Amino acid sequence: MKTTIEQFVEKKEKTAIYALAKNANVDVSKSWDVFQFVLQSAKDSEAIRSKAFELLGYPSSNYRTLHKLVEFLPNKEPKILQAIKYAKYQKQQGKSNYSKVLVIGNSNIYWASHDYGHSDYNKSIAMPNTPKNREVAKVINRYLSF
Repeated sequence: MKTTIEQFVEKKEKTAIYALAKNANVDVSKSWDVFQFVLQSAKDSEAIRSKAFELLGYPSSNYRTLHKLVEFLPNKEPKILQAIKYAKYQKQQGKSNYSKVLVIGNSNIYWASHDYGHSDYNKSIAMPNTPKNREVAKVINRYLSF
């Protein structure tokens, strides 16, 4: 199956990749899950992974940053995945007065305004403050670069 996925990625056959993912019981309504399927199924090649990333609708310039985030997700932690989704959404929208970055607090990591930080009256809890989550927050903030 590995060579098949690699061939589909090389030929940019998105429909075939989604069909393989669906046959493997992957939720194909989420392109990130399909990308994870390709990562697990394809050989350990940066070229294949980068092409798959772009083929599945993500900007190739962000591949390395988001690929680093995947390293932190062995058990698909929901809070981290939610933070990644929100970061991708914000990046797509571009910087605005409503843009948020991750701010580290005593017990939690918050989504808050870059300008106001902890003083942002509209901040929200993103995830608990743990060493692993602090590393994820750093990577997400670098990705956002607001």
